[in-house]
Amino acid sequence: MSNSSTFSFASSLDRAKKIISTFQNIPLIINNTDDNIYIDVAKLFLTDARFNHSLSVAKLAYDVACKNNNLDKNDAYIAGILHDIAKDLSKDEQFELAINNKYFQNDFPKYSYHAFASAVIAYYLFNVNDIIFNAISFHCCGKDNLTKFEKLIYTADKCEPTRDFETSDIRNLLYKNIDMAFVEEIKQQDDYLKTKGIDCRNNIYTTSMYNYYIKN
Repeated sequence: MSNSSTFSFASSLDRAKKIISTFQNIPLIINNTDDNIYIDVAKLFLTDARFNHSLSVAKLAYDVACKNNNLDKNDAYIAGILHDIAKDLSKDEQFELAINNKYFQNDFPKYSYHAFASAVIAYYLFNVNDIIFNAISFHCCGKDNLTKFEKLIYTADKCEPTRDFETSDIRNLLYKNIDMAFVEEIKQQDDYLKTKGIDCRNNIYTTSMYNYYIKN
């Protein structure tokens, strides 16, 4: 992954790096070949509950990818374990990181900051490829014309078995058909949020996702 294809390199990149390097004194770990390093670093960044969620997403994404020959199971596991790695940082810290992700816009809702920030951390610490970087970036807001891998990470995040709501129907469908599971997930999500009076179409990515996949 080249820097030019990933980052806008906003003036705050140095500040973002300081946030990472001072958080638990984590060093650069690029090119480390020990698979356990992803777990070790995730544990440093995340609360136990958040780590357990991330591990569950990683396992589900890995298992589903194993049944799809065109998806890399190792990429799926890495994207799953790192997708929320910035979630327990403060919103200010998330923002400082997120603005170095070319997909992020300053007017995005605060609940989405962590996705773009997590992708930046994953790249800075592990030099993840574009497939992983993009899937982490879009796992919260989504977007139109997602790749199958991006749909996998988006849906696995919502339906992994440690969630405190019923997810088995989507999860079972995910094993059979990623595209169908993704569409069913965003339909159910939209229906649920409408009952709460919440419009999730509050940013260009989520709006474009629903316009692209849901014809109503």
